[in-house]
Amino acid sequence: MLEREATGQVAYPDTTAAGDETWGEYIIDLTRTVVRFHDPTSVRGLSLIGIQTSRAAQEFVAGLGSQSLAALDEAWTTKRSARPSVLVTLGRMVAQQQMNGLSESDRQGVLKRIWAGVDSFPIALATAARAASFFVLVPVLRHIASSDGDPSVGAAVGRAVAELQAKLDAMPPASGLSDWLRALCLSAQGTRSIACTSLSGSLTSARGQITANQPGPARDTLTAFAAQVDAGFQQGVWSDGEHRLLAANARYLGFRLGPAIFLHGSGGTANPPTLALSTLAPAGTTAKYQDSPALAFASGNPWLAVGTWTSPRGLGSGTLSALGAAQVWLGLKNSDDIGTNFDLRVEAYKNGTLVTAGQTLCIQGITRNADLAKAVTVAFPALTATTFDGVTDVLSLKVLTRIGTTAGGAACGGHSTAVGLRLYFDAVSRNAQFAATF
Repeated sequence: MLEREATGQVAYPDTTAAGDETWGEYIIDLTRTVVRFHDPTSVRGLSLIGIQTSRAAQEFVAGLGSQSLAALDEAWTTKRSARPSVLVTLGRMVAQQQMNGLSESDRQGVLKRIWAGVDSFPIALATAARAASFFVLVPVLRHIASSDGDPSVGAAVGRAVAELQAKLDAMPPASGLSDWLRALCLSAQGTRSIACTSLSGSLTSARGQITANQPGPARDTLTAFAAQVDAGFQQGVWSDGEHRLLAANARYLGFRLGPAIFLHGSGGTANPPTLALSTLAPAGTTAKYQDSPALAFASGNPWLAVGTWTSPRGLGSGTLSALGAAQVWLGLKNSDDIGTNFDLRVEAYKNGTLVTAGQTLCIQGITRNADLAKAVTVAFPALTATTFDGVTDVLSLKVLTRIGTTAGGAACGGHSTAVGLRLYFDAVSRNAQFAATF
């Protein structure tokens, strides 16, 4: 009967008697009755219309596992109004995999079906993600929550993000990402197939490195994985959503393995024109250096920039909750400045907006000899949690200096001017860095 109702095989008069239940009420009652029988042959009717009326209907259809897929596919194809309910039912199906016998190959197909709704049915996607604990969808859902014009959609999806983020934080690094990569790569051809094979190999390597207790190499592998996805997105291999799912998760998982971000330079040893941040540790033996302009206590003793190190887009992924102290090595541009004391300030930015800043005052004992460069740390205060999307957001670190002062702003002794301060970085022995907790 429910199947006949769903396919329009039953004709009704245009009017009914006063007090009769509406058609919608009738379908709800009919669905409730059908579900009570637990009859697998009712799956088509329930998929076409019943799952739109109750969670019980969704759970029953999901509990049938692979037996339900054809009927759910029919509902998706023929009834657009049923698509949100189909997505949620598919999520419940994955959640019941241990009980419904869903095969691994069918599970991949279910994930791909769910992904088909990512752009059109955000609330249903969020509900499916919560039902099945799809924590790797957090970067995608976070983007939806922050960009959707409907506040009610943003709020609903945001609640899912909050719930799933806690699960993502608790899971082993790289857990779940391989499943979604396999789902996205089903039936891949040409360039996409080649990319899928390469990325799958990278995840396999990362898992092996994690198992072998090699967090550094595993992090580097995940960083390279994310960079490859970035390149594929630029080439049209991956959609925006796929890019966020794969690259942002890889970067977030990488930070779970190690929080260090290093200062790098390219284009020369002295004041290299390109200053960058990277999760890759320096490998060279010759330190690069960056010089400040001339400094003077007079005229307000202003902070002057030594340099700004900028990450590639998407370096940070997740919610930045803390920054560990920045460690750098300092020297003098000119030996005449021996005896000068310096202040050092380090500022962290997201997309050009200040996130936090720390400073160390009255640094003494700095020399001209590069081999005797002074190691200095600058601690950051507590910061307001800041979200990085792992795809487009940019993290940058700006280092500034001035003549050394006391906490009250008075000169702390030594010379009142200096030719400049030199900062050493980007070498094994001068691996200037800070830590980021995402």
